[in-house]
Amino acid sequence: PVRAGTAVRLEGGTDRAVVGYDGRAFLRGLSGSNMVAVELAEGECRASFDYVAEPGRQVVIGPLACL
Repeated sequence: PVRAGTAVRLEGGTDRAVVGYDGRAFLRGLSGSNMVAVELAEGECRASFDYVAEPGRQVVIGPLACL
């Protein structure tokens, strides 16, 4: 699991999100296919995922494997 307080960045974007105590990060600007970079002390790892918007709902994605 990724530790709380770890920075996560959507590839192609400049905004960073922070992983919370529940292991979740809230990202904006998602497209149909996404890649995130997770900034770990030992370097970055990446995870990819697809996204489909659901109007009026917050979409939960995961869990994801960081490679």
